[in-house]
Amino acid sequence: MSGKSLLIVLGIFLLLANGLLLVYLGVIKLGAGARVQEACELRGIITDEKGAFITGAALTLSGDGHGYSTETDNQGRFRFIGLRPGAYALTVMAKGFAKQVQPVELTGPRSAALALKLKVFIAEQMDVKSNAPAISAEPDKNLSSIVLTGKDLQSLPGSPASLLEALRLMACPSCRPEEVALYVNGFRYDHSGKSSRLPPKEAIEMIRIGANPFSPEYQEPGQGRIEIVTKPGSDGFHSDVSVRYNDESLNARNAMANKRAPLQVRDFSGYAMGPIIRNRLDFLAYAGRWQQNENSIVNATAVNPLTFQPQVFSTTVVTPARISNVTLHTNFRASQKHSLGVEYARTTDNALNQGLQSGLDLPERAFRRSSSEDALRFSFTSILNERTVNESRIELTRRAYGMQAASDAPAVLVFDAFNAGGNSPALFSSNQSRGLQLVDNFTRTINRHTWKLGLRAEALWLTNTDRANFNGTFTFGADVVRDAAGNPLAGADGGPALVTPLENYRRTLMGLPGYGPSQFSIVRGTPEVRLSQWQAGWFIQDDWRLSPRLTLSYGLRHDFQTHLGDKLNFAPRVGVAWVADKHSKSTVRAGAGLFYNAIFSDLTLTTTRLDGAHQQELRIQRPDFFAAIPTTFNQADVALPTIYRKASDLRAPYSLIAKVSYERQLPWKMYGTVGYTWQRGMSLLRTRNLSGDAASDGVILQYESTGKTSRHELLFALRGQIGKRLSLFSNYALSVTRSNTDGPETAPASRYDLASEYGYASLDRRHNFYFGGTLSLPWAMSLNPFVTLTTGQPFNITTGSDNNGDTLFTDRPAFATASTAGAITTRFGVFNPNPLAGEPLVPRNFGRAPGQAIVNLNFTKTFKLGWPLAGHAATGGAQQGGEPRIYSMVFETNVENLLNHANFTGYNGVLTSPVFGRPNRALNGRRVEFALRFTF
Repeated sequence: MSGKSLLIVLGIFLLLANGLLLVYLGVIKLGAGARVQEACELRGIITDEKGAFITGAALTLSGDGHGYSTETDNQGRFRFIGLRPGAYALTVMAKGFAKQVQPVELTGPRSAALALKLKVFIAEQMDVKSNAPAISAEPDKNLSSIVLTGKDLQSLPGSPASLLEALRLMACPSCRPEEVALYVNGFRYDHSGKSSRLPPKEAIEMIRIGANPFSPEYQEPGQGRIEIVTKPGSDGFHSDVSVRYNDESLNARNAMANKRAPLQVRDFSGYAMGPIIRNRLDFLAYAGRWQQNENSIVNATAVNPLTFQPQVFSTTVVTPARISNVTLHTNFRASQKHSLGVEYARTTDNALNQGLQSGLDLPERAFRRSSSEDALRFSFTSILNERTVNESRIELTRRAYGMQAASDAPAVLVFDAFNAGGNSPALFSSNQSRGLQLVDNFTRTINRHTWKLGLRAEALWLTNTDRANFNGTFTFGADVVRDAAGNPLAGADGGPALVTPLENYRRTLMGLPGYGPSQFSIVRGTPEVRLSQWQAGWFIQDDWRLSPRLTLSYGLRHDFQTHLGDKLNFAPRVGVAWVADKHSKSTVRAGAGLFYNAIFSDLTLTTTRLDGAHQQELRIQRPDFFAAIPTTFNQADVALPTIYRKASDLRAPYSLIAKVSYERQLPWKMYGTVGYTWQRGMSLLRTRNLSGDAASDGVILQYESTGKTSRHELLFALRGQIGKRLSLFSNYALSVTRSNTDGPETAPASRYDLASEYGYASLDRRHNFYFGGTLSLPWAMSLNPFVTLTTGQPFNITTGSDNNGDTLFTDRPAFATASTAGAITTRFGVFNPNPLAGEPLVPRNFGRAPGQAIVNLNFTKTFKLGWPLAGHAATGGAQQGGEPRIYSMVFETNVENLLNHANFTGYNGVLTSPVFGRPNRALNGRRVEFALRFTF
């Protein structure tokens, strides 16, 4: 994007933001003078010495014979209302800051406002600060959310990819990766699932999941939102350096491997922060280098090219990956009320031997992956007064992402047996993109109302070069027994006698008449596509404090984007929180709202590239050639190319979500929550073949917004602090999720029967339980367990053949009895792989895998060292004129899958395969990782 275009974009954004601001201030000014507050109120903002907001600070107000408590929200705000006139003492405590006690005098029926600044204070007592929540009617204090700070973060994985995966499972185990939104310091990260831009775990101050689930500020519901806040800068110099180590000698064998696979992990990360100009300018720098030689386990069944006999092919392939990240951040305090933050981040990711995770891909299918990203971010915060705050953020990104297959040979896919040849989807691709993200949020508190309005706009300029399937792909599905002339033979029961996809491939190699690939496809044309995509959303919300025990939150959000005709996506949302007893020991919450999802650029790329003009995908059913590809094709076989397109009425998917919960303070500073959530998703994306049986117009695969889903969830949560040594959090969810699509690429078994597609969602897990905590032991030691227990996911049962001739191998069998001709009996039931027209098909995702159990344990031992600063003499371990400076060395041991439980995955769903219903992959066995961290 040229400088002129950028200036135009920024100008439009600032004009809109300031126009809304002026209109809003005008409305407030007209109505504010006529309001009279009926009781004393104390409100304010808590910041650090540079003006940055401090979230989650614990405040206690003592006086009038009563005690009141609350916490600051994500804008550093707090409020006490319904107070009597008199003298009070306000105590403020926040992790990493010195405790502050502020006397307050309330003299009449009016509000008082404070703007307090806390000083950074690093000391050993920080580690024992309670992170227990509090019963509150604030909309963002729901106890069903997860807030991780301090030692609770130690139980999480150290590498960015593993950390992101763990957080996604905690946020929404039934969501696809792209449905979980990630925010770091207010900036939303991309939805591609390829982002490795997470800061090092040691540089993270707080992770919050599921806060304020019906806030109009966010496009996503709370259950699918992860918010990460990094450590703030300080007026003292502090740094942290850590090293992590692991190799195969410390690990147990993977359940699907014959021996322990080679593995080596060397991770280096750390941060440093401090003042440049005290009280005016500071810096925060963090960096990481993750060197991980992981491995993929190949567990396939191939055919010996000499003997033509099936043989097990089992091996491990090292998959080295190198991720580097450097981030530099500075805060400039222009005045007491205005601050500017600037950040630059550089991330690179290079990996070899990728794409073998299915377990069926032979080593020759590997590809290499490389990516780089540069991001420049600006944040502007203005505290206009104790009641008014404005925040603006701008992010500019430049990304490059590419893949290249190790082989350009034609791909050979034999269903649920093995995949060989070049990796067609990753044959060669190069993506160059530039992104722009603009955010402006304005907050104004008027009496019992906290109004907030804002705008978020995101733009993407993308150049994509993709040669996917330029090498061609041979697909082998199930076939039938044939005679010497190649004609089908009937089985003993009169029905067709089937042969497995692997046997079809074996007989093709042997040159037996009538046998060959089930389908051949190849793409030709121009590989380069350019596009731009905008999406934007604005919102307005009000948190109305009706009384100290009752808060009503309501608002409206509107999202729209390019490449989508539907622009009227208005999403009203409402929530209420009621402290149900006068002792503030229980809260009832309820809420409902609409949530619209964006349609990502990948779908637009596919429909632009494979439109029949830029590129053509040719599909030939039962080709008469293998494995050499002819330079020209018989037009009678090819007919017309396969075309991908969007439906004319395509619209943004959306969900209606309603939730009610009850929160209760329990003995021993514990808090419990029980809640019920109902979700109805509409206009979900899926693919359908619109071609007729004769395919006179070619094969037309259309993306439609005709899918739906429903979800019911009963949630139990328990968290809190037991004494000074034990904190814990746990969630148990009993849920069921049904749908007729699992994403845009989901195609129905029959284009004429969409009703039978409604079944269990692919990520449906009936029971989900996780437990984590921190146990502080004597001698500066601690234990952090993290336990995950889930029931198994469903998997789809298919015939392995294109029974209906729509060029898609998504066909499912029909229910049958043991006497049905050609019936196959399994532990899931008896099925007919050759259903007749009108026979009811097996529901989608009818199979179910066993559950999984993972127990992780983290152990840390901290060695504290304190000595006087230079120029000060010490007596008895203390320095004259000040406290000794604390240095620490932390030794950490992290054990993943402590019990070495075999957690299988990747279950075979092809009914005609001899290994139907069996797994071909397993999660990691027990792994032991050591880390050493120095804090200065």
